[in-house]
Amino acid sequence: MDFLKGLFKRGGGRGKAEAGGAPIEMGLNEAERRLHEKISRRKDDALKRLAPAVDEILKQKRAAKEVIQELAERDFDEDIKERTYKPILTSKPVYIRGMLEGLKGIRDQRPEDYEGLEAFYAGVTKALKSIQTVQLKQGRYMKYAFEKEVLRLGSVLNRIIDESVRLEEEVGHVAAFAREAQQALDRIGVLREELGRAAEAEAGKRMLMEKVRACEEELQSADGRLQRLESSREFKDYLKMRDELAACSSTRKELEKRLLNALSPLRRPLKKYQKALERGSAAVEPEALEMLGEYVASAKTAVEREDPERPYLEGLLKGLGDAIEKGVVRLDERERKKTLARVEELRGGRLKNMLKELLAAKKREEQIAQGLSRSDLWERRERLAQEKEDLAKEREKLLAQELEKPAQAGDMVKEVKKEIEERMSEMEGRPVVILIPGLEKTEGGRQDL
Repeated sequence: MDFLKGLFKRGGGRGKAEAGGAPIEMGLNEAERRLHEKISRRKDDALKRLAPAVDEILKQKRAAKEVIQELAERDFDEDIKERTYKPILTSKPVYIRGMLEGLKGIRDQRPEDYEGLEAFYAGVTKALKSIQTVQLKQGRYMKYAFEKEVLRLGSVLNRIIDESVRLEEEVGHVAAFAREAQQALDRIGVLREELGRAAEAEAGKRMLMEKVRACEEELQSADGRLQRLESSREFKDYLKMRDELAACSSTRKELEKRLLNALSPLRRPLKKYQKALERGSAAVEPEALEMLGEYVASAKTAVEREDPERPYLEGLLKGLGDAIEKGVVRLDERERKKTLARVEELRGGRLKNMLKELLAAKKREEQIAQGLSRSDLWERRERLAQEKEDLAKEREKLLAQELEKPAQAGDMVKEVKKEIEERMSEMEGRPVVILIPGLEKTEGGRQDL
């Protein structure tokens, strides 16, 4: 049977008709209360409407029992006994017992509430199925022997069936309506969950934005402190000293390069001179011999140890020249002339000037470096710059967090809210607006997120 046909046409149903009239505004609690009331009212109305049907079923049950009792007391006619088969004769007690057992499924009292009505209807349905089984098996034999009584019983049972159809239709209408109402209640539950999710998303966004703002404030503070430090006279002087240090370092390196380039052609003769001194071919102070060894091993290291006021290199060059002149250091003629010319050139004041310039640049470089080392300005600047960089990274990390956007949660709230309003409007027969705190009302009474 089609329970859904014409559903909600009896007040409060969900049909296709447009809901008209002034909008009804209600909150979620009120909507839930109304839905529960509608379900209860629908059940109460069904209980009242079906009372006559229940009474008729109880009446016909009693009538059926009377017919069955009469049938139980009657015996087969003699002519039937003589010409009928034994299965027909033995089916009577089974038929009587089966019919009485089937009728027991129908409660003898009128139900007091809708749940009792549902149980009553279930009992009637079960009883009719049991009776139908007996009727199809043993009933066909009874009709042959007791046609009059069986026809009377069939008429009584048909009236029970007719009234059970009324029960079936009404209980089906109520069940379908209750399902629709329960679906609306379920959607209200979903809406509450979505509202909670939207609130959590909004709270999460606020917390995140508070963290971002706090981080940005710290970032601005660090940036301000860094800018104040970098714009201070003290820091500007510090930067000038760093620039001067770089310039001195560049000058020193250039002078070292020039001096080493000048000494590079003398490395081989100096090595021969070192061997001659080690053999004792010429006398020299131990300290001078040590310096000679350093020049041979690493001219750069030796130059760094020179004193411009008393350079060892000048004495070594003089000793080298004398050794070449005396033949202690033997060179071919071409190399001998070049070496003596270079030694003479360096000893003529050029060496002393180069060493003086180099060591002056080195001394100034050391002085500036010491002055810079006594200041913590650069360390302070680096700490502030690092703090600023860390805060900037923290800010980006916060902004990149994958939080559910309040707008996304709000869209779901709006969708479920609209669905509930449509269901409630169809049930009420008028437009329904679900009011949710914090949502703005728009034209037509609806609320937007």
